[in-house]
Amino acid sequence: LILRFLTIRADRFKGGGSIASLIYNVALGVINRAMPQLMVAFVGAPAITAGGLILLALTAPYLLAIWLTALNTFLAAPFGGY
Repeated sequence: LILRFLTIRADRFKGGGSIASLIYNVALGVINRAMPQLMVAFVGAPAITAGGLILLALTAPYLLAIWLTALNTFLAAPFGGY
């Protein structure tokens, strides 16, 4: 049940992340073409890192709640309820 829930949620957000990633990488490519003297990696890497940290901060509470529910279910009956 939990894996199905996570799969449904992942499928829902898959398209938006792909489009945002494509736009971001195309923008970095355009910047690199326009100003070759600018080290695009110095601009792009912190932005990707910040985006990842923000995404982690937004999703961690939900993921931890799901994990805690699964852990409590397992600890209530560690051998499947036999």
